[in-house]
Amino acid sequence: QCDGSLEITQSLEDDPLLDAPLISSHTLHSQLRPRFHAIPAVLLANFLLLIHVSLRSMISLRKFAVFILNS
Repeated sequence: QCDGSLEITQSLEDDPLLDAPLISSHTLHSQLRPRFHAIPAVLLANFLLLIHVSLRSMISLRKFAVFILNS
């Protein structure tokens, strides 16, 4: 009798992964943990300073342009 289902079986002795040694959880976590590199605080401070100066310059130029156009 064929009911349309397909039964797949495999012997446990045929699976090579079952014979491999287990990896310790410490080794597994150390391999999966992303590695972050610290950014020096000086670089971050200079980047923020650049953004600050750029925005201040844009605001000053806009005020100057409005002043000139209204004159």
